[in-house]
Amino acid sequence: MPKTCIDTLNEALSGFTPEERRTIADTLATQIRAASFPPIQRADLTLSEQCNCCCTYCFEGKKSPIVMSPNTLQRAMDFVFRESRSFRQVSFVLFGGEPLMQFELVRQAIQYGNQKALELDKQVHFEMTTNGTLLNKEIIDFGAAHSLSYLISLDGDRETHDRHRRLLNGEGTYDTIVRWIPYLKMRQAWLGSRVTPAPDTVHKLASNIRHLRSLGINQFIIGMSSGSGWTPEKMEIYRQQWEDMADYYIMERKQKAPIRIYQFEDSWEDKIEKNRYIWGCSGGRNQIAISATGEIYPCSRFSTLMDPCTHRRGAYRLGSLEEGMSDLRFRDELHIDFGSCRINCLGCEFAEACIGTCLAVNYEANNSVFDCRGYFCEENKILLDLVRRRPELKSASTGEYLEQGIINNSHIKPI
Repeated sequence: MPKTCIDTLNEALSGFTPEERRTIADTLATQIRAASFPPIQRADLTLSEQCNCCCTYCFEGKKSPIVMSPNTLQRAMDFVFRESRSFRQVSFVLFGGEPLMQFELVRQAIQYGNQKALELDKQVHFEMTTNGTLLNKEIIDFGAAHSLSYLISLDGDRETHDRHRRLLNGEGTYDTIVRWIPYLKMRQAWLGSRVTPAPDTVHKLASNIRHLRSLGINQFIIGMSSGSGWTPEKMEIYRQQWEDMADYYIMERKQKAPIRIYQFEDSWEDKIEKNRYIWGCSGGRNQIAISATGEIYPCSRFSTLMDPCTHRRGAYRLGSLEEGMSDLRFRDELHIDFGSCRINCLGCEFAEACIGTCLAVNYEANNSVFDCRGYFCEENKILLDLVRRRPELKSASTGEYLEQGIINNSHIKPI
């Protein structure tokens, strides 16, 4: 019987020690994974689970005192650079809790990231989502000096913002944040705000966007809050508010105002062209999140969910810095990129233009990343219907400011 390639391989392997065979197997597994999945281009780094606020709708729930160690930080960045493979650009989102509670770690992350990028001939970009309460001249100047983009969580006027975003002692945070916006605008000309309408504030959404524009905010990352209270009546108010915002956006763009709302930037036809055969965000594909303890998840939100099997915090765990991205089953599920996997969406009139709702929200609400039912699904329908009915939004969006941006749209999730 002729010798096969497997026979030859087995003969060759027999000459190695068990430890050498394990090393060969690990190397082969790494190469197979690299061929099967895209390179990592973006990572959330949870510098700390601590926060000085107690926002009522925060998806992270109860905070902990856990802080990422400097060693874990470096290993996390090394891992991302290595997993970026031949991709030239790597982005890090410095996340929390509240990352500015660990400003020294922020310094270390940027210093080390720039050093590694230079060594590897790559480009590195840093962003930060912050509640803005710890901003000061030193922090703002540091961001400007190191091209660190600050995305501020600011919901609108004082009444709206302070209703849900308060310090641990119960004090509102609006005045603390807003006092630094003029200086921040001097040092970071393009400023973005994460706006989170809740059922009890949704009726003021459009007026709040106008208010934030009056403060100098340019870009709006709008996503409804998690939790109960989104009744059909509240969703109808939400729809009306988006109609109002569309009118305001078109008026502002006609006057060449520096404003961006990403939901308006693609036409209905554009969305079908881009989304017809795909689903989901980039989480677990070319984007990951690394927790303060070195665990790897598709995104930061998954790291806060309870796993129904282990009954521990952290769902859809992809691996760790110690073992790498070892759970190929989970990553393979997230890598599926055809829309037909969303069984409940197949009959929807918006299916071709929609990539589905937040995977972590789906998992939390419906025990499946593929099940998009719920009020976030209704939010998608509201926005897609608006874009389909109002092609003038796309016309208004063309031209200036589209090259500006605080945050990659694929990274957007409720917070």
